[in-house]
Amino acid sequence: MVNKSAVYTFQQYLSLLYIASVKLELAAETRFATLALFRRFWECKGWSTAADSPPPPASAVCDPEGGEVGYFVAACVFLACKAEEQFRKLRDIVNVCHVIGILTIVDEDDRVEALPPNPTLEQILRLNSEPPLLTEAYTEAKADIVSAEGAVLRMLKFDVVASGSNNRPYRVLLMLVSQMDLEGRFSKKVEDEVVRAAWAIINGRVLRGGVLAEQAVKEILAACIPK
Repeated sequence: MVNKSAVYTFQQYLSLLYIASVKLELAAETRFATLALFRRFWECKGWSTAADSPPPPASAVCDPEGGEVGYFVAACVFLACKAEEQFRKLRDIVNVCHVIGILTIVDEDDRVEALPPNPTLEQILRLNSEPPLLTEAYTEAKADIVSAEGAVLRMLKFDVVASGSNNRPYRVLLMLVSQMDLEGRFSKKVEDEVVRAAWAIINGRVLRGGVLAEQAVKEILAACIPK
């Protein structure tokens, strides 16, 4: 097998991970755990998380034990599903990561469409329209993701539990809404609108790689409550 996966920016990987989580029908907290694990992996590698940072050089993406960044991205999804006890089959993660362009799983002689320099998210998503064929390359990709999972665990010192309010912004939001009794103060419709607005803001912060402390969630919620 030849690995022909491209290397993207931190922000592009966050967007692709979010799309993968939605396609895998993961709950909000599992989606957040996926993004949080990936951010920690990225920082452990010493790569910049700034919005305008270019992708790491191709020569830098390989782990000392082998493999490239796409496999580590898929491994973060796999680990988050285990940590949040929302299990998904490895084959489903492989298929989704291939279809949305995180991985490109092909045999040595297969041709792959080349992405332009600095590709857009739309161009990445159009790269692979179908799941990978069940070839030797597919089997090797699954094994590489399992190997990457072990490497990520060691990098994170086996700490993959997204504990604490900083890693539970959605739970904190719903807890605060319940405590404030917005339905009683206004109406069920207003409460739903406030939750949707605050949820959207939190999603935006998460997709930019942000970590939200409880105070930040309180401020977001306060800004969404009608005066």
